[in-house]
Amino acid sequence: MPSWRGATPPAPGAPLAWQGRNDRDLPTQGITVRTVLVVDDDPAVAHAVASALSRAGFSVELAEDGLAGFDAAQRLHPSVVVTDWVMPRGDGALLCHLLLGDASLSRTPIVVFSSIQTMPEVPNPNVRYCRKPCAPEALIRTIDELLEHS
Repeated sequence: MPSWRGATPPAPGAPLAWQGRNDRDLPTQGITVRTVLVVDDDPAVAHAVASALSRAGFSVELAEDGLAGFDAAQRLHPSVVVTDWVMPRGDGALLCHLLLGDASLSRTPIVVFSSIQTMPEVPNPNVRYCRKPCAPEALIRTIDELLEHS
């Protein structure tokens, strides 16, 4: 059952146009569902982030590495991507490169959520860095700020 961030859910039996999750922001009866793609090779971290984002009203999809994340992004066209930087099969650098180089995804906001000390330069205003460990509120605030400006 989806969370309804600050809104009342539609009546039972009402069509849920967003179920396909193929569009960036899908309005349904005045509600905009924001999809976050979480890319992390650590299942415990991925599920903890997904849980916090779901409680905040986001629709969340998971991918286990940069290559799977890019495939999911092409399919979902998420509102924002949250990615780890260090992963064994397609790291965050590759994922950022692929997303920013794809015409249909190049404006998708990206949050690099990693324990690396220094974030490499990613010359794009839609890319932010949030260092692990991080309070869920700080990650959500970063996502909200990116979505506000995208």
